[in-house]
Amino acid sequence: MRGPLFAMGEVGFLLNQEPGATGLPGNYKVGGYYAAGGYPDLYFDVQGGAASVSGLPSLMHQGNGGFYFLLDQTVYQPGGPESRRGLIPFLSLLFAPDTSINTMPFFVNGGLVYRGPFASRPRDRAAFGVVYGSFSNELARSQRAARRAGSAVGIQSYELVLELTYRFQLTGWLRMQPNVQYIINPGATGSIPDALVVGFQLSANF
Repeated sequence: MRGPLFAMGEVGFLLNQEPGATGLPGNYKVGGYYAAGGYPDLYFDVQGGAASVSGLPSLMHQGNGGFYFLLDQTVYQPGGPESRRGLIPFLSLLFAPDTSINTMPFFVNGGLVYRGPFASRPRDRAAFGVVYGSFSNELARSQRAARRAGSAVGIQSYELVLELTYRFQLTGWLRMQPNVQYIINPGATGSIPDALVVGFQLSANF
C-alpha cells in the first residue's frame, strides 16, 4: 500500500525499574512525528481571503509535524520497592506547533494515580486527572470571519475536563470503576454550560 510518508521517533528513559532497584521507579519519553501530504489552511483560501466566507478551496500546506513528552514517576511507595502500592504523578504534553493547519496545537493531560490506596486493597486504583486542549488561533480567526458574514458558528478557544475515578479490583478478572467528570467550556465555544458527567465501567478479563 502506498501513501504519504509518516515517520515517528521516540526515546525513553526507565528509572529504577531493573530487578533489584531500590529507588522509586519512573518512566520518561520524548517523541516526535512528521506526516507528509497536503493539509488545508484553517483560515486562508487559495486567493488569500477567508475560506469560511469566500467558499473557495482552502490554501494547502505540505507536511505537518509535532512532538510530545510523557512521564510518570512514583513519588511515594509505602512498603518499599517490593510493594505494589504507591502514588504516581503522570503528565503528557502534545505540541502540534503549526496553528495554520492544526485544530488543536496544544494538549495536556496530567494527574495523580494512587495504586493500592488502602493496605487491605493493594490492587485498587484511585486517580484524579486534568485534561486541557487549546484550539488554534487561526481556527478562531476563521470562525470570527464567518460570524461577521452572518454565520452562527461558535468561536472555539479551549476545553478543560476534571476527572475523579476509583477502580475496584473485585477479583483477579473482574473490575468495577465509577468516575465523575466536570467539563468546563464544553465544545470550546462558551455557548454550552459546564457539565457534570457520571460514568461507570465494569470489565472482565479472561
